[in-house]
Amino acid sequence: MKEKRLGIYIHIPFCKRKCAYCDFLSFSAPTEGEQSSSSAGDPEKGQKSVGQSPTLFLPEDRLKEGEQSSSSAGDPIKQQKSVGQSPASSLPSIDGYVEALCQEIFFNPSLGTVLNEQQHVVDSIFIGGGTPSLLSPAQIKRILDAVRLRFKVSDDAEISMESNPGAVWSFRTVPNDLAGVYKGYLDAGVNRLSIGVQSLQQDILTYLGRLHTKEEFLKAYHIARQVGFDNINIDMMFGIPTQGIGPWQEDLKEIVALRPEHISFYSLKLEEGTTFWQLYEKGDLVETDPALDRRMYAAALDILKTAGYEHYEISNAAMPGRACRHNLKYWSMEEYIGFGLGSHSYVRNSHNVGVRYSNTTKLDQYLSIWDGSKSKNHNLSPLIAEIHTNSRIDDMSEYIFTGMRKSIGISMLDFEKRFGDNILKLYQNQLVKLMDQGLIEQQGDFIRLTRKGIDISNQVFVEFV
Repeated sequence: MKEKRLGIYIHIPFCKRKCAYCDFLSFSAPTEGEQSSSSAGDPEKGQKSVGQSPTLFLPEDRLKEGEQSSSSAGDPIKQQKSVGQSPASSLPSIDGYVEALCQEIFFNPSLGTVLNEQQHVVDSIFIGGGTPSLLSPAQIKRILDAVRLRFKVSDDAEISMESNPGAVWSFRTVPNDLAGVYKGYLDAGVNRLSIGVQSLQQDILTYLGRLHTKEEFLKAYHIARQVGFDNINIDMMFGIPTQGIGPWQEDLKEIVALRPEHISFYSLKLEEGTTFWQLYEKGDLVETDPALDRRMYAAALDILKTAGYEHYEISNAAMPGRACRHNLKYWSMEEYIGFGLGSHSYVRNSHNVGVRYSNTTKLDQYLSIWDGSKSKNHNLSPLIAEIHTNSRIDDMSEYIFTGMRKSIGISMLDFEKRFGDNILKLYQNQLVKLMDQGLIEQQGDFIRLTRKGIDISNQVFVEFV
């Protein structure tokens, strides 16, 4: 039987401090003194191998919903105690979370229900967060070892890890030994580093709540290169209040001059529950004018194209052959499994129907010692909070609106191969309408967004929901 390709996402929810715009599932990590004394000073101590009885270093009071601080109006950082954040005393050790994560990877009964691991080969792993770089190289290796024990991983698998220049593991190693830490991640198996930069302007970094400076980012980038990382992504952000198109263009030109293999560029969106959202509701934050936001996006496309980057997805560009293989799975309806707090998965069952499920977002539940008897269905993980089996229409709709995020668009032949229907007949009314409006176009076998369509892509996608 032909092996199927599978991606794996691993969520690390810890951050040094939550950024003012972030609505991801994350919260402040315990500091060195708050780590379990049995593991302090040695990342290997207190960690038992996968398959042994877990050692979870959990305080009596676990994560609780944090309250918003009322201090210092006008400064989103001084106001901030973020959603999902709690006093450090109620946080578990990072070792405890890593142990629970390895248990989930190794013992999860759901995998045998929704897919046969022996028929799948993992060709991409993405460790995201949160801030995964708060974990030690030994902890990252432990997680990847658990994956390799449970799954067949291809020799050329893309293994990505997110890193924050202002939050890299160091409290149990030589201070400022960034080279040693990055080399440790590389030796652990990470071969693609994603660095969250967002801006090179210090006033913007402070406004966003980022912990690093431009100089710290440049140091981190060059050290990552020196130790051997030859596949690096840099995350940038535009549409930030007070940013202006000039500073945005300057930033992006400096970034492309570094020649990273991949650049992600996102427009700031105000999300409920964030510090920025609170400022917006109070009238203390004014959104960037939509017309300016689109000019900034257009400027980014021009700069990236001139520098030799291929714009392959709405918010992503890469050197030829360096598109993110893992993220392409999301936009191509390929299978992936999520591990960790709040992670999401998409697999196809034995009837070739899509199944989406997600883990609990409750940290105390996630950290509980693995016990399949806690699940109402012994074939499913007790950590699964939601599960949905797609209808055929669901799968077709998702194929279209995720696939259209790719610059190449969606293949009509592939659609017919997957679903047994001609997309031009099945969605004739929608396609004709959008083509007449100049929002999509047909090029050979592909249907894709036009430049005009990209700017209002959500209005296009809703036609297929």
